[in-house]
Amino acid sequence: MQSRIRDVRRAKGLTLADVAMRCNPPTTAQTIGRLETGMRVLSLIWINRIADALGVEASDLVALPDQQYLTVAAILHDDGTHAPTKEERIMVPNVGATMVGLRIAAALGEYRRGDELWL
Repeated sequence: MQSRIRDVRRAKGLTLADVAMRCNPPTTAQTIGRLETGMRVLSLIWINRIADALGVEASDLVALPDQQYLTVAAILHDDGTHAPTKEERIMVPNVGATMVGLRIAAALGEYRRGDELWL
């Protein structure tokens, strides 16, 4: 099973320690890191704990083999849009042939850091 914990955590701008402290009961940053990298078995209990800590659905933390992604075309910062410095992808349920993604890097208007728009 491929984990998306790191993708979701980074999209929300959180550190390993942030996620560890938000877990109930709290855990260590090292444990979260090991779960992200597959060095520790990611059980359903851990998936649910981490999903609660990140404020997402448990299914958002698991990558499926046939899952579709959008390429991030731009990242919206507080000083405007920027091209991604590396290839980034956004997971979506159904990808249209001409769709692209926009990732929000700083709170701006109604958007929060970590939001993802499908265009």
